[in-house]
Amino acid sequence: MANLYHKFLNKKNNAAKEGIGFYLTFTELCSLLEEAQICEDDWSNTGYHLARYNDVGDYKIGNCRFIPYRDNISEKKISEASIKAAKINIKKALVSLTEDQKFERNKKGGKKGGGSNKVTDNELIALYEKVSQIDFNKWGSKGVAAKILGCSHTQIVRLLKKWKNLGLIEEYKNRKLACSSNGQDNWLSSSR
Repeated sequence: MANLYHKFLNKKNNAAKEGIGFYLTFTELCSLLEEAQICEDDWSNTGYHLARYNDVGDYKIGNCRFIPYRDNISEKKISEASIKAAKINIKKALVSLTEDQKFERNKKGGKKGGGSNKVTDNELIALYEKVSQIDFNKWGSKGVAAKILGCSHTQIVRLLKKWKNLGLIEEYKNRKLACSSNGQDNWLSSSR
């Protein structure tokens, strides 16, 4: 029963976020479940939804019922408020990711994958060990490292900067300066 009450409160809060009135009491909601001949476990994302007729009006007796989720999706009208509520729910879900999931998500990097590239020093060291034999002064070396680590070229450039800050690539400093005519970090900023 506690799970059902939690679902009731979630539905009430989500309706408020979307600007939809919610005037059902918990007892009335239980009556709607009985009328639909479903149990609380059937009320789920892929089971039954509490839906308004034609997706119009408030959640109140006479204007809502439990229907299969596919029927509800076909009736749904997407409003600005529902898009905003969906974005909030996505942000909450991303915040709850574990550290491993965050690293896997961030590993995609680049224009398509996004990601924040926030990894720990230990993770940076572990990644560096996989590509430590690569001479990053050579043309195409970033692309090779990207293939080895399974990430984007852009992310390799960011990792190089972080590895430099950790002192892991100090050995390349002299060769880098010798290759550079003006003494700048060309190997960090070049596109290859």
